[in-house]
Amino acid sequence: MGTRVFRSGAKALLAVVAACGMLLAANGPAMAADVWKYYPDGDGWDIELVRNGTTSGYGNFNADPQGVVNPIPGDAFRACDTNADGKGIETQRKLSGGSWTVMASTRGHSVVGDSYCTIWETDNMKEETLLQVRVCIVEGDASTCSEARYSYA
Repeated sequence: MGTRVFRSGAKALLAVVAACGMLLAANGPAMAADVWKYYPDGDGWDIELVRNGTTSGYGNFNADPQGVVNPIPGDAFRACDTNADGKGIETQRKLSGGSWTVMASTRGHSVVGDSYCTIWETDNMKEETLLQVRVCIVEGDASTCSEARYSYA
């Protein structure tokens, strides 16, 4: 009888392990579906969120003014949402010794057509100020953020 109990217990344990393995396998791709891409842009950064193979949004930091037609101001931040999924995109900055500050956010705006982008939000920082920039996908109080990238104002 002792051997029979051992075998049924072993079978039950094996069934639980197999079920957990299937659950992890089924959820694996969904957990690994977000990819952050980082593009240095002169003195700033473009950070893009690719979710399930499609760009879901991006954020920009532009350190110095650029362009004559539709110029981009310096020390400027922008957030763009390219997926009508009810989530928003935020571009944040952090100065040395400070905390993260939302500089541009698509919260509360609907994606119409291909995307919704904020206007360029400026933050007149002293030249050569070291800062960190990151982009977050947000919904309610929850957020998932890219790694921070360093730049100078």
